Amino acid sequence: RDGSSPWSAPNPLYIISKGTVNGVSRTVKIAAKGFTVNANYALFGESGDTINGSSATIDGDIGVNSWLNFNGQPTVHGTINFNGPSSGWLTSPTGTYTINVNASAVIWPSVDSLANTAFPSGGLSWLASHNDNLLSSPSIAGNTITLKGNATLTLKGKSGGANYYLTDVSCSGSSVITFDNSTGPITVWFGPSGGSGSFVFSGGSAHIKMSEDPTKPVRIYAATNSDLTFNGNVELDAAIYNFNSTSSGRVVINGTPDLYGSVISHHFTFNGGAHIIYQQGMLSGGGSIYYGYDSLWQEINP
Repeated sequence: RDGSSPWSAPNPLYIISKGTVNGVSRTVKIAAKGFTVNANYALFGESGDTINGSSATIDGDIGVNSWLNFNGQPTVHGTINFNGPSSGWLTSPTGTYTINVNASAVIWPSVDSLANTAFPSGGLSWLASHNDNLLSSPSIAGNTITLKGNATLTLKGKSGGANYYLTDVSCSGSSVITFDNSTGPITVWFGPSGGSGSFVFSGGSAHIKMSEDPTKPVRIYAATNSDLTFNGNVELDAAIYNFNSTSSGRVVINGTPDLYGSVISHHFTFNGGAHIIYQQGMLSGGGSIYYGYDSLWQEINP
């Protein structure tokens, strides 16, 4: 805003726009600034969300921007936050829950924007060929994972953080994926943006939980339009972020896994007895910023 220094995110900025109608031009100047989204939710859904049955347990807050439906009486050790005028119960629940109503919807940055911030050279497109897929054991070829039977694949961290890029994930039988984050954090990016690759994931236990060492989190970001399906009963130590556009798919959790982390998704559907134990800080910061109006709107005279 000083008029001379190059701008860099997330600093405040001015946006100046000129429009012309029937030969008459006007120029408008506004001030904007970055806002950090604090992802202090165990579970958040953007557009229509369901928990089936009564055996699911959420240790932390739930947030939705649209409707929420409980087909049963899941246990919620936290507050259910309804955000915005379109948010509320699809049908009244049979259980009793602590409710908070906010006038405005929560705005989340897209996975594309997070990737562009993390990888200025080209975001997800750049990451498709500049990733740490060969670091896994066994190494990942072709940006895809296919596991059958009793197969196991380990995604390994490294100092400064390992970034994996995947377009298809398939785990069948008793196969599992594990995270060895003993040497550093692990981030899994699922693309491309708007893609339709399948994501069926089993396992996900990490060598170190977030609560034991917050410097080595495991995060999964999805930019596709596909559902992310998590099967099985194995512990999952990760934050799942599946919000990229209004076409983003669901996060579907089947079975009875203990998930140490949080789930932020366009939609979510829980089947079975999943247990989410919220881990603070797994999705805070790290480029989670959106830009909004900052108290200045000015027409600049021609």
